[in-house]
Amino acid sequence: MHYFYKTALITCLLLFLSRASYSQLFFNKGYITVTGDTLTGEIRERNNQTIDFRTGPDSSIQEYTPEQISGYFLENDKQTVSSLTFTEEGQKKAYFMREQIRGYVSLYSLFRPEGRLTHAIRLPSQTVVPLRGNLALLMLTTNLTACKDPSFTRLLNPQNFYGSNSQFERIVKDYNACVSPDQSVKPVKKSFRYEMGLLAGAVLNTWKYGAAEDRFQSYWNPNGPYSSHYTATVGGFFTFAPQKKLSLDIEVFYTGYKGSRVVVVNNPLEPTAKDSRLYTFSERYLALPITARYTLGQGPVRWYIKGGFVLVYETDIQGTYSGSTIVHTTMPLKSGISIGYLAGIGASFQMSQKRNLQVEARIIPHIAVDRATRIATSRSLQLTARLPLLVH
Repeated sequence: MHYFYKTALITCLLLFLSRASYSQLFFNKGYITVTGDTLTGEIRERNNQTIDFRTGPDSSIQEYTPEQISGYFLENDKQTVSSLTFTEEGQKKAYFMREQIRGYVSLYSLFRPEGRLTHAIRLPSQTVVPLRGNLALLMLTTNLTACKDPSFTRLLNPQNFYGSNSQFERIVKDYNACVSPDQSVKPVKKSFRYEMGLLAGAVLNTWKYGAAEDRFQSYWNPNGPYSSHYTATVGGFFTFAPQKKLSLDIEVFYTGYKGSRVVVVNNPLEPTAKDSRLYTFSERYLALPITARYTLGQGPVRWYIKGGFVLVYETDIQGTYSGSTIVHTTMPLKSGISIGYLAGIGASFQMSQKRNLQVEARIIPHIAVDRATRIATSRSLQLTARLPLLVH
C-alpha cells in the first residue's frame, strides 16, 4: 500500500505541473491572412471552424472563423491552412483545411475528420469539391474528366478505389501531370509530426513461478500462480505520426509486484506431519514498450489496437521462502534486463483540435529468472490514461 500511495502522489504532482503550461502548449507561432493584411502572432486551433489568435503571450485573444480570414500559417508545422467554402444540399459550409497539394487541382484535408468529410479539392475554376465518404469517388469522377489516360482512369475504377489520404494524393498528382504538365505541381512539404505526454493508470500485477528443480517435487511444489498485487503506474510516451492510421509508439513506465504463496510440504517418511513453506516474490521495474498502433475508424472517438515488444529493467527483484525449520532463505533471482510484449486496445477521445485523451487496456508480460533452473512470468494488466502535452 505504501508503494501505491507514493506512486499516486507522484502522478498527481506531474499532472499538476503539466496544468501550469497547458494553455501555452495550445498556441503555435504563425500568422493569419485577413483582407489586405497579414498579422503575426500565435495561433491556437480549436476545431475545423474556429481558431484563437493573439499577438503575444500577454495579449488579448481574438476568435476567427473561415468567413473572417483567408487562412493562416503555422511556423512549427510548416503548414498552410486555407479557408474553403462549398455548398452541400443547398447550404454553404466553411472550413479551415490544410494544404496538401498546390497545383492545377489542389488537395486539402481536415486535421480531424468531421463525420465522413476528410478531404476536398479545389478546381481551376476555384470551385471547392468536398470528398466525403462513399461520395468521394463520385465527386472525383464527375469533376476530374479532362484526363483520358488509362493509367489515370484505372485509379478511379471502383474496384481499385479506396478513400485514403495516399490515394487522394496520387489521384490529384497524376491528374495534374496529365492535364497540365507545364504547370508545376507543388507538393506541400510534410513536417515530422509527433506527440509526447504523461501516462498514469491502475494496475493488477501477477506472478507465475515455474520450472522448479525435480528434487523438490515429491516434497513440495512452489510452481504456479501467486497472489495478485494492485498498484499504480506512471510514465511518459512519445508517438511518431499520431495522425496516421499506423503510428509508432514508445513508452516508459514504472511499476512493481509483491506477492506470496503457501506451499504444503509432504514428507513421505512422516505422512502425518504437517508443514509448509511460505514463498514470497517482489520486483520493481522500468518498462520500455515499443509498439505499433493501428487506428480503426474516424470521428471524435477513435478506437485503436496496439502491440509490440517490451524491454524491462529490473531495478529490484527478490525472492524468499521460510518454514518451521527454515528462516527467511533468499533465492538468487537475476536483476537486469529482460524482455516481454505488449498487446492492448484503446480509445482516443478528442479534447481539442490537436489533442486527444487516450484510454487503454493492455497486458504486458515479461520473463524473470533465477540463477538456477527456475523461470517466472510477471504479468501486468493495466488500465491507463495518456495525456499529450506537446503536439507537433
